[in-house]
Amino acid sequence: MAKDFPTYAATQDESPGSSSNSQTKQSNEKLNSSHLADELHELASRALCLELAIIGASKECQMNSYGDALAQLARDLTVGLEALEMKLSDQRQNPDKI
Repeated sequence: MAKDFPTYAATQDESPGSSSNSQTKQSNEKLNSSHLADELHELASRALCLELAIIGASKECQMNSYGDALAQLARDLTVGLEALEMKLSDQRQNPDKI
């Protein structure tokens, strides 16, 4: 099931260059970044579950190389998501490095 990502907007009475608008934008980026980190963590967890399920199913059904190939693809997905999760975490902790 797909989740909708919330959007955050400044109120209409703020002018584009106002300090309040700038603070709101920074706050929104942190909220979006936090939400993205949570969603990314959830995806990484699901990818790991998928990988383990494929490994278990391939052994039980004797899928041989097909099971190994599927498990490797799931592992690649898990590793990629974990790498993105670490990059996002680092970016959130060190925003000046961007």
